[in-house]
Amino acid sequence: MPEIRDGEAHFFRQAAEWFKQYFMDEFYRTLNNNLPSGVTRVGELAKLHDALNLVIEQCTFKERRFEGVERRGTLTDDFIPCLKRVLIAKRRHEATHAEILTQRTHNQEVIEEIEKDARRLDELLQLPWLKSAVPIRMPRVAEFLSIESMQGKSSQTNFSNREFDEKFHILQSPKLLLEDLRYYREVCELRGVSVVVAYLDIDDFKRLNSAYGEIEVDRRVLPVFMRLIEAHVFQHGFAYRYEAMST
Repeated sequence: MPEIRDGEAHFFRQAAEWFKQYFMDEFYRTLNNNLPSGVTRVGELAKLHDALNLVIEQCTFKERRFEGVERRGTLTDDFIPCLKRVLIAKRRHEATHAEILTQRTHNQEVIEEIEKDARRLDELLQLPWLKSAVPIRMPRVAEFLSIESMQGKSSQTNFSNREFDEKFHILQSPKLLLEDLRYYREVCELRGVSVVVAYLDIDDFKRLNSAYGEIEVDRRVLPVFMRLIEAHVFQHGFAYRYEAMST
């Protein structure tokens, strides 16, 4: 049984409470709107719900509330897989949230503050007893409902009227990236498959611009590079022109 400090326990409890509200409550609500209520309290769902409650209980210290004394406790080994699943889900949520917010600012201090919780989660997931644990399996809504019924409930994105980047008109507009990524995360989650995102860059691009001139590079290099990328992902996904913010 690993020993956890008060600060860690507080963070774990908050993450488990968030998971219970963000995932479990929404999961139950979706099923209750489509199936008899008793169906939502069977099998893995019931086990996951009970494990979450026990993780929250174990991470709530009720003793040694002396000022200036660090409180410590232990977490039962049986509930570590549940906690790891919670932290992985929380980490993905924080990363998605940070993606949206960091697009609105160039201030490095603000960006570091936005990414603080994600970094904290990365540190905790590297703890030896968490790193070696196998996370509990996450039930999927598609195991209870049809893909057709769930597809209609996912947030939709408009693929009929696509916007291309304003300079070359070859790759998708940068502003579509996060919207599309959120959509595909949802629909792929229903099927239990991964979303693949690849980032490509041209090495020493600044030197290339200086040697041949921006006009020549824009005319003879970048369009060829972009067409190759667009052709490679055609009918498998989308290719976007991504403009990284300078820091």
